[in-house]
Amino acid sequence: MKLIIVRHGETVENVSRIIQGQTHGKLTRKGISQAKKLAKRLKNEKIDVIFSSDLGRARDTAKEIAKYHKVKIKYSKLLREKSHGIFDGGPSENWINFKGKKKLPPISFRPEGGENFYDLNERAKKFLKEIKNKYKDKTVLIVSHGGLIRMLLGNIMKIPIKIAFGMTQLNCCVNLVEIKGKDVQVHSINCIKHL
Repeated sequence: MKLIIVRHGETVENVSRIIQGQTHGKLTRKGISQAKKLAKRLKNEKIDVIFSSDLGRARDTAKEIAKYHKVKIKYSKLLREKSHGIFDGGPSENWINFKGKKKLPPISFRPEGGENFYDLNERAKKFLKEIKNKYKDKTVLIVSHGGLIRMLLGNIMKIPIKIAFGMTQLNCCVNLVEIKGKDVQVHSINCIKHL
């Protein structure tokens, strides 16, 4: 199975330093341009299936890519970003200040109504399990969010959550990995040469 895993384009909320979590978000002009450039980079890839988070910023990015492929987009809540619960939709400084004052562990802390990275990792595992056998000889494009992508890559490459948590995932980056049985071949991580 060949996996092309990409992050959505830049959003108004990214620029405004708003915690999006599981809010939809809106692509900026730059984000739309990034999505178009990403789509052009991937237009010659043979893509058998496209999966996308059902959140607006990922949906809009996936739609740009799908313009070059005759493949229906399958939306999945499993591919959503980590919920920050009561902090979703608020200024990131609120979250940063709260964590700093309480000296909270960034991976295991679960805000009220939200998730921690262990929860996110379980969603990533569940998604990979669902596609593993059904698409084992296919090329699968996944459009998602920074946090979830880190957990997908961590599971695929068998690296601990605390290391996967720190991986950089820029807007509209490309991660390309192949899984053949128990072998994993990593071709690119966080590639933005198309931008």
